[in-house]
Amino acid sequence: MNEKSKFEFPETFKVTSLIKSPKQYNVEELIKIVGNKILGYNEANIIIQYNDNILNKFSTEDCELQALLDKSPLPHTYNLMVRTKLQESLEIILCHEMKHFDQYEKGDLKIKKDDSTITFIYKGKEYNSSTEYDFRPWEKEARSEQYKLWKQFKKIYHA
Repeated sequence: MNEKSKFEFPETFKVTSLIKSPKQYNVEELIKIVGNKILGYNEANIIIQYNDNILNKFSTEDCELQALLDKSPLPHTYNLMVRTKLQESLEIILCHEMKHFDQYEKGDLKIKKDDSTITFIYKGKEYNSSTEYDFRPWEKEARSEQYKLWKQFKKIYHA
């Protein structure tokens, strides 16, 4: 999208997309609208890129990851990695990952990494990385919200 956006966002909410936007919407605007206009955050630095290697590394037999939001040690800074060939629609995947952004920013979701293990902490309770994807409560929450976020985005974007 080369034309100037009809939306205004805080200069502190930055999104850089290195992936191709569909014709229906601009990926950077989707992330900004969901993050700023719907979820209400004014600060973010999100880079979106394809990275099948990382997604394959963290996929399991029961779940092939389509995307992964990696929180940087820097405040409000994330790397959103997306698979090049998706099994689901990009917009739903992006809305799902933005729910994880919300969980991280609220402090509901945290990740502890050491040399050999990853521990997820969701609302104060610890889960090891072997917890099946479908039984992770933060994933259940993201799945339950992803379509709502997409619907809200469309309402704002096409207003």
